[in-house]
Amino acid sequence: MDKAAAMSILNYQDNFRLSNNIYDWLGDGVNFWENNHERAKHYALEDMKRPKTKIKEPFVLGAVIELGNCLDLLDQKHIDFVKFAHSEMVKSLDANNKPIPINSGFDTVDFDFKRRELDCAVIRHAHAIALKEGLEFDSVRAVFMEGNAI
Repeated sequence: MDKAAAMSILNYQDNFRLSNNIYDWLGDGVNFWENNHERAKHYALEDMKRPKTKIKEPFVLGAVIELGNCLDLLDQKHIDFVKFAHSEMVKSLDANNKPIPINSGFDTVDFDFKRRELDCAVIRHAHAIALKEGLEFDSVRAVFMEGNAI
C-alpha cells in the first residue's frame, strides 16, 4: 500500500478500501498477507511499477484480524463446499447459456495480466449459496500459490 494511505488509516481519516474487481482471486474485500511482512513489502514494490498504480511510497501496514465465520480454504470441509459451489455455478451458467469465466494470463510474468475471473466468480457464488442457507462468511482465507516453483 502507499504510505500516505496507510497514514490516513492510522490517523482514523480513512478506512481500508474494498476491492471488487471481477478478477480478485478471493472475491470482494480487503486482502492481507498473513504473517509475511517481506511478501507484503515486495508486493507493494511490484505494484508501484504498474501503469495505474496509486503507490508512490511503498508501505506495509500490519493488522490484527478476527476472521469470524471464515470460509477457510485450508479446511477440507470448506474446500469441498467451494468445489460444490463451482459445480453449481457451472450448471447455472450452462442452463442460461452464459460463458464460464476463465483464469488467464498465467503464461506471463506481468502481474497485470493474471486475471482470476473464474476463481472470483466461484467464491462469489459460494457466498451466495451460503447466504441462501442463512450463513454469511465474514472472511476468506487461502494459500495463494504464485510464480514458478522454487
